[in-house]
Amino acid sequence: MKRKRYTKRAEKIEVPVARTNKEIDAKEVRLLKEDNSQYGVIAVQEALKMAEEAELDLVEIFAKANPPVCKIMNYSKYVFDTTKKKIQARKNVKQAEQKTIKLRPNTSEGDYEIKKRKIFEFLEKGHRIKIIVWFKGREITHQELGMEMLNKVKADLEEYVRIDDEPKLEGRQVMMAIAPLANKKPNTKKENTENIENEQNA
Repeated sequence: MKRKRYTKRAEKIEVPVARTNKEIDAKEVRLLKEDNSQYGVIAVQEALKMAEEAELDLVEIFAKANPPVCKIMNYSKYVFDTTKKKIQARKNVKQAEQKTIKLRPNTSEGDYEIKKRKIFEFLEKGHRIKIIVWFKGREITHQELGMEMLNKVKADLEEYVRIDDEPKLEGRQVMMAIAPLANKKPNTKKENTENIENEQNA
């Protein structure tokens, strides 16, 4: 029996839609030229003639205005450029996804260094990171230990990050969110080398 193959559906990109040329049914329009300079209110037939002479399109960009605002432009190029920007913006959002690092109030120094290296890897890739210190049982009565752990992380990373969400208590955990500084990302290889040297010298 053959297994069914499931393929991931491509995410739909909304293509800008506007009335163009003879689809515009207003008698008058407020016209913008291709360079965004205002031409003023003119008859739609005159605007169509201007667009035709320029070998461009008359595009209704704000239908709810009175009279509607139209612009002379290359509509096909506008649709292509707008769609391309939306696709790129969606890629950027995916690339800058949020990662989560979990710690305990009594995380050992060795485990902490492993988690910190993972944080550096995420920062190097441009990810936003949610750092959580979670409490088990009666540990919740010592919330200050969780805050101390997050403050330690802040101190170790302050050169590379901005704090998006300051440390705060949420249920049985304290958390904060950090994101990489645009102009300064850690060098993971360098950090790993320095950590190995420190361990050898210890």
